[in-house]
Formats: sequence, structure tokens, C-alpha cells
Amino acid sequence: MPNNTDSYKKIGVQPIAGALGAEVTGVNLRHFDDATFAEVRRAFADNVVLVFRDQNLSGVEMETFARRLGDLSIVAYINPIEGATYTARLLRLAEAKSGARNYGDRWHNDQSIRLVPPKAFLLQNVDCPPYGGGTMFSSLYKAYDGLSDGMKKLCESLIVVHSGSGVFGKTAKGGAGAKKPIQAEGSVTSFRFDDLDFEKYMSAEVEHPLVVVHPETGRKFLYVTGDYCVRFKDMTEIESKPLLDYLHAQAARPEYTCRVRWSPGALVLADNLCAQHFAVNDYAGYRREMYRLEIAGDAPPVGPAMPVRDPVRAAAE
Repeated sequence: MPNNTDSYKKIGVQPIAGALGAEVTGVNLRHFDDATFAEVRRAFADNVVLVFRDQNLSGVEMETFARRLGDLSIVAYINPIEGATYTARLLRLAEAKSGARNYGDRWHNDQSIRLVPPKAFLLQNVDCPPYGGGTMFSSLYKAYDGLSDGMKKLCESLIVVHSGSGVFGKTAKGGAGAKKPIQAEGSVTSFRFDDLDFEKYMSAEVEHPLVVVHPETGRKFLYVTGDYCVRFKDMTEIESKPLLDYLHAQAARPEYTCRVRWSPGALVLADNLCAQHFAVNDYAGYRREMYRLEIAGDAPPVGPAMPVRDPVRAAAE
């Protein structure tokens, strides 16, 4: 999407790839006026992923900034860091074995297993390796736009069933194929294992349209969210797999992606609806610590296959 970087008066915006992503300069996320925030919002809509360097926010400060964008939420099975309400820690130890799975080490959108998925999230680096450990993002706008007219028409008619079992298995202990245990080896996160029925949580299913209309920009995007997508509605997993595999490959085309290299204090604001992300697992022997905070969605995703959705009625069904 073309970027008129000269149109910003309060901030600097420098794209980092042709498809999505931009570095923002000239703003301290602790203190900014309404005019600056309006430009940040516009840059976010245009670029999908924004990088702010040298912020070094506490969990509470991250939450204060994020509330300007909407209500906050937290993953049901993760506790917040001390002193915060919604900010979680993702920590991988230097002692982790080479080849051990990494949090987010696959293309995905976060928590599409919810009726109302998070619309955005913040990631801030606390400690990063000297090289590696970057995060990749892909544009689901581009993934949709790059389809043929016939494939767009087909996709607009389909509904996808999402479930946590597709990633972690029905007990959160992993399983066949790519399913991994929710507790990643060598990683430290404060899980609420005693407060949640994981078998019930992971087995639950929710339906979303395959093509979604973004609630703010009005643009269509391909809502494929990685292993959370277990099958199409009214189809088996075996029948669904070839098309889902194709669409995930479409979403991960290199020309639709960008990569963020982390530095201490760097903070990313990312759209969790129209972008996938991938935490690259290439830093064995080094410590990596991140703060994560999500911004709650406002309503269930809508699109041609599900144009009107009542959250109360949908939850009851």
C-alpha cells in the first residue's frame, strides 16, 4: 500500500518493507498529545505493524498507552507480570536446547479461537540476543488481493472452524504432527494451569468467515490464522487441508512479509486481524525476554460468508 510519509507533521514514518511495517520516530509513548496520537493511529491503519525504538515502558505504562486504542484483555491461561493487570512475560532461557520449540514459532494470528479475537497487540523487547530472534509479519490484505477472482469468490463463501486443539492438542500437551505442548521447553511463562479446564478450553470451537472486512479500514483480508484453522464448516479436516495449506502458503509469500529486528526497549504495535506473525527460532544459546499486551476486539469478525453477527447470539450458539 503506498505511503505518503511526507504527510506526517508530528512523527516520522519510514516503511521497512513494501507490504507492511514501518518504523516510527519522534514520539515518546509515555507522553504525547492528541495530534501525535492521531498520526500514530493513521500510520497504524496504513502500515499494519509499527515499530517504536527505545521506549522501555513498564507493564503499567504499556497498558496506559494501549488503552488509547481500546479495552485490554489477556490470554485466559496466562498470568500478568507483577504490578500489571494485562501485560504478560514471554521468556526463553539461554539454556534452552537447540531445536526446542519456541513461543509463536509458526505463522499465526493470536487467539482466533475466541468469538471476538484481539484486534491488536503490543510486543516490547526487554532482553534480546545479539543476532536472531526477530519477528516476521505477513499482510493478509496482500494475501487476499493476490488471489484470482475465482479463488476470491470461493473464499468469500467459506467459513472456517477455529480451535486451540489444532495447535496444542485437546489436552494442551501436544499431539501428532505439528501440535506442540503449551508449555514450551526452555521457556518461562506464568501459566494458570490450576484455574482452567484445558481439555474443555482447547476442544472448544468457534466459526469465523474466511474473508473478513476490516472494521476500521473496510478492506477485505484473508483470515487464515495458522494451526487454529482446523477445517472448513461442513467439511472434514482431510477435505479442508489442501485449500487451507494453499491459503497459508499464499499468506506467507515473501513479498507479503516484513521482519522486525529487536533491540532493547523496542516496542511493536501490530494488527492481530489482518496480519500473521512468526517468532523466528534462530537464537539458541541466548536469552530473549518480551512483554506482551493485547487489545480486545470490539465485535466478532464479519465478512461475505457471515455478514451480520450478534455476539450474544453467537456465544449462545
